[in-house]
Amino acid sequence: MSKMNFCPQCGKTLTTREKDGKERILCPDEEDCGYVFWNNPTPVVAAIVEHEGEIILARNAAWPPTWYALITGFLEAGETPSEGI
Repeated sequence: MSKMNFCPQCGKTLTTREKDGKERILCPDEEDCGYVFWNNPTPVVAAIVEHEGEIILARNAAWPPTWYALITGFLEAGETPSEGI
């Protein structure tokens, strides 16, 4: 994959620096733009998380009161499913 040079949201020149413990390509205008190239390939992961005999589910404040979900997310390039969880 070729390196992107410009932010696809605001057009500023992208920079590379650490974010969330990894070197990432991102827009220098964090406050107004905030674009980050996460390099998330297609794979996703979902898990049933148990803590002290209880199952932990995700909840979004915008969902109806009876909706819950498994813990999910995208895997980053080179990340294993257990690391993603």
